[in-house]
Amino acid sequence: MLGRKPTERRREPRHQETLELELWADGQRLSAQLVDLSWGGLKLMVAGLNQAPRTCSLLLPELAPDHPCGVVELRVAWSRPKGAGRMLGGGYIDGAPPTNSWAWSLLDAQTKNQAELDARLGRLL
Repeated sequence: MLGRKPTERRREPRHQETLELELWADGQRLSAQLVDLSWGGLKLMVAGLNQAPRTCSLLLPELAPDHPCGVVELRVAWSRPKGAGRMLGGGYIDGAPPTNSWAWSLLDAQTKNQAELDARLGRLL
């Protein structure tokens, strides 16, 4: 048809590097993956949560030399991809992260510095 652009299929970001982590959210121990996305940025993917936790900490001995137990407290913020569609049963559907997975941007609760934490986490990947 004239005058219409062909529809392009939306590409999902490719995950380049991942790091398995131990996460504590509201007192619940979960496994998590730190993902370095090919288009830039780091995301924390956590399975098995039905809502955003009020408290969140990661066991990161490499990042917390001043903390004897190696725990870095983090502030979490929802990250909903543009055009992600509706939420269903603890995750995004319609071309977004898998159901029952969540993505957060990470902020060190002490420094509140996104760029600094991204740089520190990026060195682990």
